[in-house]
Amino acid sequence: MKKPSFDNVWVVRAVSLLFAVFLNIFVTNSNAQPFLSAGNQQFASVDSSETISNVPVFLGQHDDDLYISGLPDTVNIRLTGPRNLISQLTIDNFRVETESLMDLPTGTQAIRLVAAGLPEDIHYEISPSQVIVRISRKATITVPVEYEIMDGAIANGYEVTQVTMNPSEVELTGDSSKIEKVDRALVRIVSEEAITESFSAILRLQILDENDNLLDINTSTAEIQVAVTVESQSVSVPLRINPQGEDLEKYSYEYSFVDTSHVDVYASPDIASNMDWVGVGVDVTGLTETAVISGMLSIPENIEFISQNEVAVLVEVYPVDRQRISPVQSFTPMESESTDSHSLDASNIDETTETLSEDMSETEASSEEPSE
Repeated sequence: MKKPSFDNVWVVRAVSLLFAVFLNIFVTNSNAQPFLSAGNQQFASVDSSETISNVPVFLGQHDDDLYISGLPDTVNIRLTGPRNLISQLTIDNFRVETESLMDLPTGTQAIRLVAAGLPEDIHYEISPSQVIVRISRKATITVPVEYEIMDGAIANGYEVTQVTMNPSEVELTGDSSKIEKVDRALVRIVSEEAITESFSAILRLQILDENDNLLDINTSTAEIQVAVTVESQSVSVPLRINPQGEDLEKYSYEYSFVDTSHVDVYASPDIASNMDWVGVGVDVTGLTETAVISGMLSIPENIEFISQNEVAVLVEVYPVDRQRISPVQSFTPMESESTDSHSLDASNIDETTETLSEDMSETEASSEEPSE
């Protein structure tokens, strides 16, 4: 019986060699194909396509007094043409803009978008290629920037004393019918946590009508730099005189405030609410007669600000071995009847004195008579 051919080792070796040669030729041809293609490109122009996203949209030729609403900010554009050209293009080499808007009537219009500045061999497709816009007459105004502090933004016991905005006014441009509705340009001061100190922030500008509705208006700037000064509210605290240098063996003293008996104190609410008075140091050393002198305030700790550091104090000085004479003061004179009812007539005083003297003389005479 004849053995199969594959049992022969030489047959197996021959078949294996043929397969190896075949695989080597296949792999060599596959690897060489890209090099052949690259080589061919040196002698031919190859077309390709590329899509560029977020390309800005500009207004084409238009009247100066037109205002366009509804135009998209950006579009996508697909470029097709020679690869060598497409590989060199950037977004700076061309622009997407509207078709000419010259002499178009106001109202809603469908307009095409076109690409300007592309090489002749480049074809393009804009997405979307057509947009619906509203054409109206343009108006421009300049308004001041206002601010509004929302409830809860500033902590209790603190207040906003100054707000500085940069810029302090803005230029608004838009549909003339909407410009007429502008009531104010506003930034809102909002904070999740109650504010107790001054701060700076960049806040978004809002254009509002009289009902606080937002308006579709172009602004010269969309953000406002705001500097806010926050201070603790003042509390009126009474003053209390603390005399120094009194010579009580020779003089007595009376004190009174000339202009004010209170002072405005700026401090956190918990500190200000616990202040009963502020001391005023009055030095009367060597003072021998009534005078007005300056009293120095003793400023407590943790006080941010106090309205004044000294006050005028009237010091009335009286010698202790003389009758005290009250200073002349402004008052409303009492009626004569009331004055007489509280006064002694000088003649009555003399008569009373004489009667007392006679009684005393009679008493002495009777005491001198000898008893029987």
